[in-house]
Amino acid sequence: MRNLNVLLFVTFVLWNLSCISQKRTTNVPFEVSNASYFSWVVHEREKGTTVEVKLKHIAPGVEFDSIIFRNVMLPVRLSENKKGKHTLSAILPAGNSRLPVQTRYVARPDQLIFHFEGERRTEPLTQITRKDMIYY
Repeated sequence: MRNLNVLLFVTFVLWNLSCISQKRTTNVPFEVSNASYFSWVVHEREKGTTVEVKLKHIAPGVEFDSIIFRNVMLPVRLSENKKGKHTLSAILPAGNSRLPVQTRYVARPDQLIFHFEGERRTEPLTQITRKDMIYY
């Protein structure tokens, strides 16, 4: 009986470890090289925060949907500079902004939402750094 309990315990532990390792090895079709945000003010009338996510090695077929930043879901825009570097950006307006940005409050951690191979997926953004405020 004791051997059966030990065998069941070992089987349970190994099964859990295999599930954890499978979750960690999920292939993400891009690499986040840097994530940051900064607040900005335009002539003291317009205020907000811009979130930027620098990406590398984006697989064909990836479509970026939105970003969740501080419990707010924001639409994203993907841009590419002349050197081929990709940046996702999202704007979170503040106060009585005139910017027409669709926001939605959600109870989720910071993450990137994207579509790949017919599935909606998420990638956590665990290290978003704050940059200095910009005055225009």
